[in-house]
Parts: sequence; structure tokens; C-alpha cells
Amino acid sequence: MSRRRWRIRRALPAVLLLALGTAPAQALTPAVERSLLADIEEAQRALERETDEIRRQSSSLARQISDRSARLIDLRNQSAVRRRAADEQLLSLAALEERVQQWRNQAGYQQSLLQEFAGRTLARSDDGASVLEQALTDLETALEPAPHDVVAIDATGAVRSVTELRLGPIRWFRDETEGGLLVEEATGTLRIARSFDSDERAAIERVFAGDTGRLTFDPTVDQLIRADVIGETLLGHLAKGGVWVAPILLFASLATLIALAKAIQFLRLPRLAPVPTDPRFLVDLDNDTWERTLAEPQKELLALAQSGSSREQREDLMFTFLNSQRERLERFLGVVAVTATVSPLLGLLGTVSGMITTFSMMTIFGSGDASVVSGGISEALVTTEMGLVVAIPALIIHALLSRRATTYLETLETTAVALSQRLADTAVTRHPAS
Repeated sequence: MSRRRWRIRRALPAVLLLALGTAPAQALTPAVERSLLADIEEAQRALERETDEIRRQSSSLARQISDRSARLIDLRNQSAVRRRAADEQLLSLAALEERVQQWRNQAGYQQSLLQEFAGRTLARSDDGASVLEQALTDLETALEPAPHDVVAIDATGAVRSVTELRLGPIRWFRDETEGGLLVEEATGTLRIARSFDSDERAAIERVFAGDTGRLTFDPTVDQLIRADVIGETLLGHLAKGGVWVAPILLFASLATLIALAKAIQFLRLPRLAPVPTDPRFLVDLDNDTWERTLAEPQKELLALAQSGSSREQREDLMFTFLNSQRERLERFLGVVAVTATVSPLLGLLGTVSGMITTFSMMTIFGSGDASVVSGGISEALVTTEMGLVVAIPALIIHALLSRRATTYLETLETTAVALSQRLADTAVTRHPAS
């Protein structure tokens, strides 16, 4: 039954009841009333049947939806399991390939060792010992090292015959005068790396004699000693900084020359006479003791002051003289200040250049080997170091020289003011107001 018919039948009892309520009571006969009641009951029973059918269909649809949802979840789980299985197959294949590559590398390494062993031991020894006996002898020598004579080069470059005791990569030596550590250069030459003191020498003597002793060695397997032996010169250190070290050194040289020249100039300046602080100095016009103690620049100021016909002209002449002295004393000091400012910037520029080089090397060769990127890092650090080494002394020197020039000029200015005031009072005394 359609939804529309069901709605009509559901509304039919209400319509009948409304009609019964509005119709006159005498118009309804008992037969009609029974018929209407029967129709209402039948409509109610049909409504209940429809409701039961709808409820049954709803339950069936709900079960179907639940079954489909469970089926969908099951399919999703199966898909995830198959996807994981495929990923595990790919991962297992990659792991197998990596293991095969490791086996190949190990086989190549073992083959190289066997070839090296064959090249060193397949030949017969001088006394006719077999290859196996020679190998056993080498093994016993490695396990129980014994002293033997070798030739080594000392720090002066002289060739010396010493007794060596070797244990793995560590080599000790002793002779009639000293004992210490040996290192092997890339060319295969032995070089004396370090000489022991008295206590260490006594310990190595006991070991060489077959007794026990505590020997000193390099835990970095000769790397630290090699750095001490080879060393690094100043030029080699500067060469690590690259091209940006050159302008830093140029500014440093220029600032050093200027600082030396200005220091000599300031040392050769005449000592200025201090200006008297007694107020009676300006009034006592006959006291010329101070004027006899004036230095050469102050005498020039006095001559200029006396040559002026008026106060304005006198002050202009002294002002011009003071400006010339200021220009002479402060000449080229700006170069030292510029050096103190520019050197750190050049060092920073070298740092950026070195880091760019470092990242370029890392892009090409990777970051596994530190020696690949050490050049760029050295350039970055050395330029920064050089910039600061040049800037800090330049800043201090500029401050000292500027302070010296300022003090000297202030004394001259004070002298000029005193002379101008003294001459002005003299003029007033000679020409009193009428």
C-alpha cells in the first residue's frame, strides 16, 4: 500500500468522528452507527498491519545496512593487510639486496687480505723456512714484540740508528742518549716524534730490558703527534683563509705603518706649558714669566695674537692656526678607524664564503667525510679570526692616538683663550675709558 493511501486511511476515522459530531443525533440509525464503527475498526486494524509491515521492513533494512558496514570494514582490513604484505615484500627485497652487497664487500675485503698475505709471505725466506713457519713467526712477533734496530730521522733532519719496540701502530724507541715515540710518514720513513723525560725514559728502559713498565703513547694513534711533528707555519695558517685574508692583511699593514708614524710624530711634539689657573694672572700685566716658558706652538700663537690689530683679527688668526694644528695631528687617523671597522666585516665576508664552499662540498660529496668540508670551515674560521685580530688592536691604537691629539689640541686652545684675554686686558689698560 502506498504512503498516500495509508495517510488517507489514517485520517478517515478522524473525518468520520467529525461528521458524527456535527450530524444530528436523530439522523444516525443503529445500523449506520454499527457500520461506521466497523469501518473504523477495520481502518485501525489495517493501520496496525501497515505499521507492523513498516517496522519489519525497517528491521530488515537495518540488518542489511549493518551487514554491509561489517563487510566494508572487513574489506578495508583485508586491503590494509595486503598493502602491508606488499610493503614487507619490498622491504625484504631491499634488505636482501643490502645484505648481498655487504657480503660482496666482505668477500672483496677478504680477497684483498689474502692477496696481500700471499704477496708478503709466498716467497721463501733467506734461511729456507716455509711459508707456514714464516707466518707463525710473524704472528709470534706481533703477539710478543721484541726490540729491533731501525733508522729514524730526528727533528734536525739527521739520520739516526735507534732500537724500536712496536706494538700495533704504536712505536717506541731508545738509544744511548734518549727515548721516545716514533711515527711513520706517508713515504714510509720513521721520524722521532717526541722525546721522553727522565721518568718516562726509566720506564722504557725497564720495558726494553724485559721488565714491566708504564709506557706513554698517543691515544689518537699518532694523529696528535703527527700534528705536533709536522706543525703549521704562519703562512700555512693564513693560506687556509683563502682570498679574503689578502685585503685584511693589506688594511692591517697600512694601519700599522700609520700608527707607527703617528706615534713617532706625537713623541716628537714639544711639551706645552700649562696655562696658569691663578685669576691674578690676567690682571698682572707685568708678569711675563709664563710667556718665557711657552713651547714653540704656543709662541706662534703669541706672535699671531700680538700681530692682530683688533680682537676679531687676533682671534681669526689663532683659530686658523689651531685648525692647521688639528689637521696635522689628526691626519691619517681615519685610516686606522676604518681598519678597525672594515676588518671584522671582511672576516664575516670570508666566513660566508667559506660556509658556501662547505655546503657546496657537502652537496657534492655528502657530509660523511669531515675532510671534504674542512677546507671551507677553515676558510670561514681563519678569516673571522684574522678580522678580529686586526680590528681589536686597530681600535685600541686609534683610541690612544685620538686621545693624545685631543689633549694636545685642548691645551693649545686653552693657551689661545688665555692669550686673547690677556691681550684684551692689556689693550683696555693702555686705553682707559675717558
